[in-house]
Amino acid sequence: MVGSFWSTRFIVNKTPFHLLNLPNKEYWLAPERREGTLDRLSNQMEFMGLVTLTGILGVHELVYAANRLPEPTLAEGPFMTGLIGYFVVLGVWLAVMFRSFRVPK
Repeated sequence: MVGSFWSTRFIVNKTPFHLLNLPNKEYWLAPERREGTLDRLSNQMEFMGLVTLTGILGVHELVYAANRLPEPTLAEGPFMTGLIGYFVVLGVWLAVMFRSFRVPK
């Protein structure tokens, strides 16, 4: 799992440009902006990977706690709170990502 964070930068840098789905790709992948763009994209992907890993660990902890009970049940309150929180962070992350890759005026 941790290796995937270290490999994100390598994968983004080695991905052919026609496979990158980026708003205003022609502008951001121009030779003079390419390095900064790929660095920013890698940072954003690492952040979302960290948020996803945190969510997976949270669900794992809830399942572990539920299975220690005599009658295993998943606590719906913490699970739904975590799930809603994940989708809120995902929505904000997407908005920030689209906003950061607009063409400056």
